Amino acid sequence: MTLIRLCCLMVMTAALMAGCNAQKAIEAMAPQEEAAQGQQVIAQLAARDFASVQAHLDPTLQTPATAAQLVEVANHIPAGTPKHVQLIGFNTLHQKTGVQYSFAYEYEYDDQWMVAQVMFYRKAGQLLIAGVHVNPMAQSERAVHAFSLAGKGPLHLLMLGLSVLVPLFILTTLVICYRTPVPKRKALWYLFIAVGLVQFTLNWTSGAINVQLLAFLVLGAGFMQGSAYTPLLLSVALPVGAVVFLLKRRSWLAAPASAAVQDVPAQG
Repeated sequence: MTLIRLCCLMVMTAALMAGCNAQKAIEAMAPQEEAAQGQQVIAQLAARDFASVQAHLDPTLQTPATAAQLVEVANHIPAGTPKHVQLIGFNTLHQKTGVQYSFAYEYEYDDQWMVAQVMFYRKAGQLLIAGVHVNPMAQSERAVHAFSLAGKGPLHLLMLGLSVLVPLFILTTLVICYRTPVPKRKALWYLFIAVGLVQFTLNWTSGAINVQLLAFLVLGAGFMQGSAYTPLLLSVALPVGAVVFLLKRRSWLAAPASAAVQDVPAQG
């Protein structure tokens, strides 16, 4: 249990720092005018100002069913004024015909949350709404994707333990390599030992695991989290180089002893 607590503390600290830095980057890099316009669209739907929304809707989306669809979206928006609105993601795609934008926001209300996505298309200087989606939630996205052992199974614990043990094993092997008289190409052995091969990546939120056969991971472990509002991806790779080196080392160390035995003259 001590090892598990240590692993949790290390990953939690690293994930918290990475998530905070990623969130600051999102807020700094997002196109401010378009991001503000996205919030305005949600506000107009919440106020049931459908005419203003339709006035800026992409003409290709204007159909006889549009009005009813906007009402359906508005019905999923919680009542009341949101306590807090946070931009949690964005994407910008430049094309020859124009620029596409996608923004994701988290809205906090008194007793529930909502994630809203607004998509725009800028063509000939005009910003048009290309889509709106809202999803009421019982808890915040930050809570959904928070690093925790609650409700996690053996696979989560195994990956968590390996994410600490594999780098320690690789680092220890690198030290052993430094102290070992390697016959030739010692620098290449350092590189071979330092990377893990065949990568296993666990989505900490969903428990889904992905295997990449052709993958290299420095020190055999790592994690990635786009922001505090996205899943933590924990990766571990097999320390093939370290294992191969230790096996070869046994033969290297045994070779001088064998040679010494052969050099002993026979007694007549």
